Amino acid sequence: MDLVEIAKVARPHGFKGALVAKTDSGRNSALSYLTTLYLGKNQEHITEHKVLESAWMPKGWKLELSGITSDSMVKGFCSFSIYALRDDLAPVAENEFYVHDLLGASIVDILSQQKCGTLSSIEPISNQSPEISQDRWWIESNGNLFSIPATTRYIQKIDISQKTVWLKNLSDILLPE
Repeated sequence: MDLVEIAKVARPHGFKGALVAKTDSGRNSALSYLTTLYLGKNQEHITEHKVLESAWMPKGWKLELSGITSDSMVKGFCSFSIYALRDDLAPVAENEFYVHDLLGASIVDILSQQKCGTLSSIEPISNQSPEISQDRWWIESNGNLFSIPATTRYIQKIDISQKTVWLKNLSDILLPE
């Protein structure tokens, strides 16, 4: 089963088993159309739930899921990840990518054509701070981490099929040795 983490359980919503889910994609989340979700501390220990209701609220998504009938049950799921099947997610437009597809990609310096690291995580800055409009990509290189803003200033090309990202202007960045 190819699962993609799309949100986290934040807290109960009311007393009848609804929950609030936090997602980096906000109102544009796949939570608006998915009919089946999986909850778990990790992908190895999940439970399947049918979506009975989903509604966007300013502080997250309100979800009512099958099998969760009280706020005390929701409390048991707090901080759990919410997963969806990869095949259930909508196709992405050109030059758009799911984070799941980018993580672990080889990072290559476009000038030298040498691998200089691996994309280890993506920090969604835009949802945390309205004055910053790009995400931050964290790259592991020689056991160290460095970050770049996810802009065309640094990203030359992405090839999901090769799981490779080519970066440019790396001389602007102090790379770990």
